[in-house]
Amino acid sequence: MQYHLGRDGSPLGEFPEAEILSGLTTGRFLPTDLAWCAGMSDWKPLSEVLPQPALLPAVPSPIPSSPADVEVLRPGTGPSLTKVSPSPAPTTPGWPAPPAPPTHVGMGVMPTPGTAIASLVLGIISLVTCSLGVLLVIPGLICGHIALNQIKAPGSRYEGKALAMTGLILNYVWLGVVVLCVVVILAFGLLGAILEQFN
Repeated sequence: MQYHLGRDGSPLGEFPEAEILSGLTTGRFLPTDLAWCAGMSDWKPLSEVLPQPALLPAVPSPIPSSPADVEVLRPGTGPSLTKVSPSPAPTTPGWPAPPAPPTHVGMGVMPTPGTAIASLVLGIISLVTCSLGVLLVIPGLICGHIALNQIKAPGSRYEGKALAMTGLILNYVWLGVVVLCVVVILAFGLLGAILEQFN
């Protein structure tokens, strides 16, 4: 079975159970490291996920007085671990909240909503092409506001606020230009009508 491991709020990667058990004996992994796999509702310490005998903490032995006092333990030659009941790993006060289960490659990188990119593209096209700008300015404004709502929503996993704001500014500038042109055209038309009456 594959497990995702994390330590101090940072992911360590995905490892098979056999590699994790080997790493616990060499010190590569710690009993307090957090583990998660498919089917689990939340992250848990390795001391609760894997079989307890595999997570026995190394008990420091007294310094031997001579090399003859050193006992080398090899697989199958040491005392049976089934008779030992290790205590669960202590809970450290203030332990950081467990990281969220990995959902995509590049954990920690937040995507940008497509509506923010669409708003920016429509704003640029509106400023470059006058004829299309009249038709694209309203969709650009709608996309920009939708993107901001997605980014500001509680628990949102999106970023790109600057991108959405840039798209909104470009579209509002073009909208202001269109409104100003309409006002100027109407003002000149009204002025022309008034002058014709006096003539």
